[in-house]
Amino acid sequence: MPMDSSPNLGAYAGTNPNSNVLAPPPSPPAQPSNWTNIYATPEYRELSARRLAGAVRVPTVSYDDILPPEQDDPRWRPFEDLQVYLRKTFPLVHTHGSPQIINRYSLLYTLPGSQRSLKPLVLAGHLDVVPVPTPSIWQHPPFSGTIDADYVHGRGSNDDKNCVIGILSALERLLEGGWIGRRGIVLAFGADEEIGGFYGAAHIFSALLSTYRPNGIAMLVDEGGSGVDTIYGRDFAVPGVVEKGRTNFVVEVDTSGGHASTPPTHTSIGVLAKIITAIEDTPIFHPRLSATNPIYAYLTALSLYSNPAQLPSWIADGVQASTPAEFQALAEKFAAQGAHERYLLQTSKAATVLVAGDKVSSLDVRRFSNSLAEQAKVTINTRVEISSSIHEVQSTYLSLIAPIAKQYSLLVNGASPTNSLSASFSSSSPTTSTIGNITLSYGSHGSLHEPSPQAPYDAKSVAWTVLARANQAAFGPQVVTAPGLMTGGTDTRHYWNLTKNIYRWTPARAGTRYGAHDVDEKIKLVMQMDEVSTDEGF
Repeated sequence: MPMDSSPNLGAYAGTNPNSNVLAPPPSPPAQPSNWTNIYATPEYRELSARRLAGAVRVPTVSYDDILPPEQDDPRWRPFEDLQVYLRKTFPLVHTHGSPQIINRYSLLYTLPGSQRSLKPLVLAGHLDVVPVPTPSIWQHPPFSGTIDADYVHGRGSNDDKNCVIGILSALERLLEGGWIGRRGIVLAFGADEEIGGFYGAAHIFSALLSTYRPNGIAMLVDEGGSGVDTIYGRDFAVPGVVEKGRTNFVVEVDTSGGHASTPPTHTSIGVLAKIITAIEDTPIFHPRLSATNPIYAYLTALSLYSNPAQLPSWIADGVQASTPAEFQALAEKFAAQGAHERYLLQTSKAATVLVAGDKVSSLDVRRFSNSLAEQAKVTINTRVEISSSIHEVQSTYLSLIAPIAKQYSLLVNGASPTNSLSASFSSSSPTTSTIGNITLSYGSHGSLHEPSPQAPYDAKSVAWTVLARANQAAFGPQVVTAPGLMTGGTDTRHYWNLTKNIYRWTPARAGTRYGAHDVDEKIKLVMQMDEVSTDEGF
């Protein structure tokens, strides 16, 4: 459907009082700037590939057990090498950007604008990458930064050095031409996003807050979103405007143990197995959708701007929802499209770590197999749906645990199962386990946050319009920017108090990024050009 003949969302919203106010695509559409032509040349494509490959070759791995920066863990040293590499590769950014090293390994750059009264724009990314457990099975060594005709290969090429290098490349090119923006630009690159951001983004936040105060940033853009894809005959860019919450719930069963020759009817491992089965088999969470959920606005955008001949009737009819039952029916239909769609709208639960019995090597198992475990515990990684809360999820788990505890005469958090249903819990100081007790606790370093605030995407939002216009300039005037939702977490969890305009957006076409957190990570060279063009558009 041509953009100028698309229905006006404002008119549609008027016929449905429960509809979100979703900004229509900017019109006239934004065009590529005069600076953009340089990015299309083979010379710049090669330069961009070399820059990214050089960053990939520096193994800035963040480990779960890495010591704080002040304790001089040698595994931090590659981050110092990366700082040297960035200074050599982007000299103008480092000359004009007043670079600051935050907590030894994270980076903050500030380029003042010509109008100091305007709030700055923050472009964020992270310098660290996840470990490589089995490098021998990679097609190319994970830190080789191999470049071929189409791809840059290596750990971090897709997550998130592509974004960091893209931002720096766009700014370096603009500075080469003498560009000075009206609005200040801040670059914020954390060193430990993959393990929670507490050494990096949390300290960057403190620095920014002391300079700009709460809500002192105009707009913040970090990694994320669903990229650009052709959906039902139209190109859609889908940045994330909100993140699900996250925490690790730990269920621990403590009993008196004993000798396997005279066991009780039910052991701590057996009781825990029943709890895990109950959590996995019971449909305790369901997809939720309302008029304020960005997925509803996304589906509305599909109904307005995609090809009517290709649009499924369940979307066209479903976005007319006006009652709770109609919204629930739409939620169930969307969730039925696949696991990805389901967990955009539903709290997820997954048993990820199981610990029981004595900690012995496999060679010693026979010596200890006659001992009954006094303690058994499981970690349930939980991603909290955006209209829910950690407390609500906690109560839901407790409702499954309490009947099992009662059946086997066990306490729950040191109280009777009936009383525990109304008990309060502490994420930092759960009740001490006792023999014959089930403990439910939650939260650990880097694993606890509620669903994020939701960034605006209505017609009154200047920030959303800027994002949409940058996408038009980079990907073409036909691109419609529609809001999306993030199931994973980013460093933005630390930046909530700086601005309401937080968007998670890695500008990439479908089929150009592969292997994030996986074997043979790589990106297509054209994706790196899209990154640079979009950042230049901002």
